Amino acid sequence: MFCMGFSHFLSTKSAHKVFGQSEVMVENIYPRCHTKEQNLKQCGWKASTFLSHATIPAPVCVNDHAGYIYCGACAAHAYRQIDPQKIKRIFILGPAHHVRLYGCALSSMEKYQTPFYDLTIDSKVYKELMATGHLEQMSRETDEQEHSIEMHLPYIAKVMESKKGQFTIVPILVGSLQGDKEKIYGKLLGEYLSNPENLFVVSSDFCHWGRRFNFIYNDEDIKYLHLTFICFSVYFLKDYHKLLHFVIKQLITSISPSIIIFT
Repeated sequence: MFCMGFSHFLSTKSAHKVFGQSEVMVENIYPRCHTKEQNLKQCGWKASTFLSHATIPAPVCVNDHAGYIYCGACAAHAYRQIDPQKIKRIFILGPAHHVRLYGCALSSMEKYQTPFYDLTIDSKVYKELMATGHLEQMSRETDEQEHSIEMHLPYIAKVMESKKGQFTIVPILVGSLQGDKEKIYGKLLGEYLSNPENLFVVSSDFCHWGRRFNFIYNDEDIKYLHLTFICFSVYFLKDYHKLLHFVIKQLITSISPSIIIFT
């Protein structure tokens, strides 16, 4: 849960910088802080706190792009799996939210700026990808508005802090991949994925279920899922007496948590 009123700044060849998201939009994603100093202080503290809990290196990091207040700790567990000593290049694949895109697109910028330090875009890989004819270049406006890639930048900067200036990023905006496009992009990016020096960050949604998203699926089996969820919740709280009472009350004879405990 980073605390910031920042946007990712985009640096062009002429060294101009533009804000990514306005203050009004940002407050819907980031918790509001009062000063830049407070932002940076809380960013560093929260990131360090969240990143101190898991291990095991991973070549692919599938993570969400919800507000940090909702998914900060969860995201940190995934980023903790990364071994910065082995990484020289980070591909960031984020879904397009603001434009209708058929295929994939690359940024027109040279750097993304975070509250920690600038992240340099890999121009060599960009040229290789553009040369395939399967990718286009997104506009600056699209780049500024899109949050699916932006939300990962501070975590990447923080987890790779020990290798600052020694790695590059490859942001790729992903649109609709119909027909054979999935295979085309899979084969194209698969060559980079096979390189152990490359890390892939796949930006995903934390949750798009519920009234807020106008999606409430009603199924008769949902009550059984709900009962199972309650069982697991009570089990992990180690309240076995409450669980036993719940099992007896609901006449549950075959839900897995009860089997785990009582067999």
